[in-house]
Amino acid sequence: MVNRNSLNIDKFLYVLRHNWFYIPLALSIALILAMITIQKVGKNYKIEASLQIQDQSLSTHSGQQELFLKGAELFSSNTNVADEMGVITSLSTIAETLRDMNSHITVFTPHPGIFGIGTKYDELKVPPFQIKLKEGFPQVTNIPVKITFLNNGTYRVQATIEKGSLLFQSSTIDSKFDTSLDKTTIDKTLKLTQPYNDNYLNFSIDLQGNTPPSVTTEYSFVINEMRSLAESFRNKISVEPIFDGASILNISSSSSYPQQEIDFINNLMKTYIAKSLSKKNRLAQETIASIDKQLDIAVDTLSNIEGSLEDFRSKNEIIDIAKTSENLNEQYTDLNEKKSDFSVKIEYYQYLTNSLSNNVDIDEMKSVSTAGIEDPVLSNLLIELNALIRERSSIAFSSSKESPVLKGIDQRIKTSRSAVMNNVKSLLNSYTINLRNLEQRLNKINYQISQLPKGERNLTSIERNFSLNDDLYSYLLQKKAEANIAVATNVSDKTIIDEAHLAGNPFPKKTHLLLTFIILGFIASAGILFWRYITLSKIITENDIPAYIKWPVLDSRLHQASKKADPHSYKSLKVYNKLKEKAKANAKVISIVNSDKDDDAHSFIKELISQMIGMGNHIAIVHLTADLEGAIDSSKKSTDNINQDLFDVKQAKDISLHKLHINEVADKKPLQQLLFKLKENHDFVLILTPPLNGSLAYYKIREYFDFTLYLIHSGVTDTSALAEHYANLESDNSIGIVIMEQT
Repeated sequence: MVNRNSLNIDKFLYVLRHNWFYIPLALSIALILAMITIQKVGKNYKIEASLQIQDQSLSTHSGQQELFLKGAELFSSNTNVADEMGVITSLSTIAETLRDMNSHITVFTPHPGIFGIGTKYDELKVPPFQIKLKEGFPQVTNIPVKITFLNNGTYRVQATIEKGSLLFQSSTIDSKFDTSLDKTTIDKTLKLTQPYNDNYLNFSIDLQGNTPPSVTTEYSFVINEMRSLAESFRNKISVEPIFDGASILNISSSSSYPQQEIDFINNLMKTYIAKSLSKKNRLAQETIASIDKQLDIAVDTLSNIEGSLEDFRSKNEIIDIAKTSENLNEQYTDLNEKKSDFSVKIEYYQYLTNSLSNNVDIDEMKSVSTAGIEDPVLSNLLIELNALIRERSSIAFSSSKESPVLKGIDQRIKTSRSAVMNNVKSLLNSYTINLRNLEQRLNKINYQISQLPKGERNLTSIERNFSLNDDLYSYLLQKKAEANIAVATNVSDKTIIDEAHLAGNPFPKKTHLLLTFIILGFIASAGILFWRYITLSKIITENDIPAYIKWPVLDSRLHQASKKADPHSYKSLKVYNKLKEKAKANAKVISIVNSDKDDDAHSFIKELISQMIGMGNHIAIVHLTADLEGAIDSSKKSTDNINQDLFDVKQAKDISLHKLHINEVADKKPLQQLLFKLKENHDFVLILTPPLNGSLAYYKIREYFDFTLYLIHSGVTDTSALAEHYANLESDNSIGIVIMEQT
């Protein structure tokens, strides 16, 4: 039983033998593509750096500092790694870095392409001049501007502004833009000291060094749109913790220009650290400025009170105050201190209410403890609101305004802000009621003091006011000193651990790339051969014969591998034995028919005849030389040389040769009579018929044949042709197949 689902090795070798040229062809194409890729891609370098976003030693120091410096928590940070990663890779941070490096302007020089075809542009990493853009004026982006330096200290500007080109008025990611209405050609010559300006470009040239650029070299520059440029750099950057829970981030990137990428990453880390420190210092300076305003008011008040006290003593000569006055003064002082404390808190809660109502950034507000208020509930609510706002900032980097996640965090911020507002209003109402009670008590004490002698009363009032304002002045000075110390000791808790550097060897390596393309070439050629294998409809071995064809395969010459001296005898032995069995049953008339037209079967017939004669048999050969439908056989060679090709002179006495033409067998009687006569005198009668392909001869006279040898030629006979012949002869069981290898 033939396993038709297994790999047919003979068929595969046949496909390989006839399609081997695909292998060198695919390898040649792969090598050409490899050389083009190596030249086009070039080398890529991996750049790495590491940054610590929270120095634990500084955080511990800040926590100890809070014990004796109230308000110092304003400068401490509760770092969230995901938030800080978002800040580092934010478009604003990257854009600020690129703007500081002047990287939003690309300068390049043109030169002829490969084999002088086309123009190739090389970017200048260190150009001999810099382009300084004038902020606030339109600048066309993504349009090459040609600069030519002339001998007379001038330069020439050439550019073509296409219709619809983008014009930006600043080099920030949120700058406004417009579009050009018409196509415009620029060609203008100016002095080197003169800036260029029109409706599309506004810049000046800053020469680097004392040597002017070469007048024989053409330069061009392109103003890159900052948002798209920042996005391209952000897409290359990868930021991730060195391990889960770590506050040290690994920043990596890859580029064909390693020094440019190293400079960018180093400047990116410095920009991030500077922004973080600047934010802290800005909040500290605003706190100190607020204290200074209150100190100015306290100084003016103290000056007025001191003048009043001096005038009173000079006029009334009162120095000591009676015991009653002292008690009242102590009570009054105590109540006034509480009143001042309540007033400060009420003022802060009113400030906080207005800030929350106007949606002021929580980071910009004065801290609770800086205002002298110890309220853990309010502090926790503000910290929670601050965390939600930071979380929203982190999510907003990678989400659209319509994102459900962003809407959800907005709702949580709204709820938290409402909770803070309700808490502040509740506290404000409570302290307002307490202030009213204090004022009532103060009015009562004032009334008691008014009953004292007029001089003592006036002195007590002046000293009381002086004491209150003096205490307030001292308190503000202490707060200012604390804030100044905090500013002086304020350092960034972000630290560069490793500056940007090359990591590993450049990639891809030429040998690896070449090997990859060679492997791809082999894979492609193997794919082609496999495709040719599965789509080959020719019959190569008996495995390729459709399973529904029931004709037996008498001999498959591809599979015979004899070590005997006479391989021909062995090859024909199976067929001869089968025919011998037929002859014993008086089935002597054997037709030999080709499956395909013009395919030579003489080698097999000659072997079969030699085998029969060698076994002592007398044979007759009847050669039909023309188609029964009237088409003349064009294969004259096989007719004229039949005696020479099929047997030698020694065998001629055992062979009876007959040739029949179309006219002789048209009515079938001559053929019937001839076959009857030959069967009586010979052991075998071999009928050489025209091929089945294109002929109806076999179908008309096959009733006179006892058995048919159906010759299939390996690599020639099509599966569909065999199926068609089988459909016409399916009822004929006296047919055996012989598979012959193509010569």
